[in-house]
Amino acid sequence: MRTTIKFGSDRLDLAEETVAASLGWHPEGSAFGIEGAIGALVAGTLGDIDLDPGFVASATGSWLALPETTARPFVLAAVTASVLTAPHLTAVDFRASAVVGKTVFDRLTLYAAGRVFGGPVSFDPETATGGDTHHYAVGAGASLRLPKAFDVFVEGSPLGEQSLNVGAGLRF
Repeated sequence: MRTTIKFGSDRLDLAEETVAASLGWHPEGSAFGIEGAIGALVAGTLGDIDLDPGFVASATGSWLALPETTARPFVLAAVTASVLTAPHLTAVDFRASAVVGKTVFDRLTLYAAGRVFGGPVSFDPETATGGDTHHYAVGAGASLRLPKAFDVFVEGSPLGEQSLNVGAGLRF
């Protein structure tokens, strides 16, 4: 993830590399789901300062607002609260997301995603508190359902907060 954080009149580029594991529950026949994730900040920089490893966690609630049919895409809405903490840095984030997508070739789902967010970022909390100069992210992704209940996905957001997410999952 890359973005710019504004601390008063100062602007510092923030880059983070994280790894996380998540567990979600989406009951059969329900339009609602929940997900929790925990992980680690494994590398990062704020301006020219290297960030030490840290902890990340998030909780998400989602709603399938419009189920997919053969003639129309699905629409999914979600809200997420997350925190990242490392020595000298704490970031809290609240975001709302909308995803519109369509399954093609029975197993491949293509989608577009938009997110708006905000929350404080503290660097040496007694010294500086600021926030993201971008309060949005726009991107696209793909998910592939593999045999034996496995999934793989990739998503990139080149506009606003920039990110690249890759992952694998197991459905049960």
